[in-house]
Parts: sequence; structure tokens; C-alpha cells
Amino acid sequence: MIYLGIALLFILMFLIAGPFIPTWNWRMIWLGVSLATGVHFLIFYFMHGRSMVVLGACCIAVAVSGYAVSSVPTAIFLMADGLIKLGFGIRMLFFSKPTRAKG
Repeated sequence: MIYLGIALLFILMFLIAGPFIPTWNWRMIWLGVSLATGVHFLIFYFMHGRSMVVLGACCIAVAVSGYAVSSVPTAIFLMADGLIKLGFGIRMLFFSKPTRAKG
């Protein structure tokens, strides 16, 4: 499943951010990468549970907001995206219950 998630991430980055590479539109490239990352978190629902759906939805919302509001600097949206991911990572690291391997 993890390899499927990684493959999906690269395919989504190519499809969403790739068309903007020839024009060197860095705002659209980075927001596209952020959007692709948010979408790829959705597949991790099957391994990590509902928190991945919430994380993916938050990342998608930030990226779409960045596309919609062009007057705000890209760095603001990317910092918000990073802080959301950091917050979810800390929550998962310290507050999630470990699972036991079956076998």
C-alpha cells in the first residue's frame, strides 16, 4: 500500500504541477505539489485511519485557497501547509495508540 501511495504522489505531482514547469510559474508549481501531497494522504486512510482523511482535506483546502487568492504570498500557504503536517505528525507520534502485528 505504501508503494501505491508513493506512486500516486508522483503521478499527481506530474499531472497537477507538471504543466506549469515550462513557464517556471513557481507559485502554481508549489501549490500543485502541495495539492498532490494532500490528495495522496487520502489513500493512507487504510493504514492510519481517519486522521489521514482530515490531514488530506486540510492540505487540499490550503492549496485550493492558494490557487483562489493570488494576492496572498505563496509562502504563507506553504507555511500553513507545513504547520498542518507538523501538527498532525506530532499528534500521530505522541498520541496515537501503537498497533500490534498479527502473526
